[in-house]
Amino acid sequence: MSPTQPGNRGAGDGRRARWPHVALGVWSLVVLALLVWPAYDWIGNRVEPRVLGLPLCFAWNALLAVATFLVLSAYYFLTEERG
Repeated sequence: MSPTQPGNRGAGDGRRARWPHVALGVWSLVVLALLVWPAYDWIGNRVEPRVLGLPLCFAWNALLAVATFLVLSAYYFLTEERG
């Protein structure tokens, strides 16, 4: 492929296009760590305090589900093919 063909990306484009994938992988590991022992046991495994009427253990999971939805939405729009 010659440098003028549309399928050829420069060195900077590869790094720029890869960061959403790395960020999603890091987010997945963070959420995994927050949902399994010992992090869940230290932070989210309580009934009190109540958050919007839910025990903390339920609110913790709901918060992470909503946050993951937002991260996946951002990932979708950042990696969407244009054209």
